[in-house]
Amino acid sequence: MEQRTVAYCVLGGTYGIVGLILASFLYARHDSTLLYYWCWLLLCPVMLWLWVVRAWSAFEMFRNIKR
Repeated sequence: MEQRTVAYCVLGGTYGIVGLILASFLYARHDSTLLYYWCWLLLCPVMLWLWVVRAWSAFEMFRNIKR
């Protein structure tokens, strides 16, 4: 698989998750208890996803360093 295709898949997945979170927050913004639980349920996987993407990009960057 080409690097550009993989990058577009990662970018699309990230924007999809962010869009889902924004839609959920707009839905739950009037109920404070529901909003609290949605924050925890949605932000934890997003932070894990961003951490994995960052670690993957750092791995790719350091793997391609020429000595």
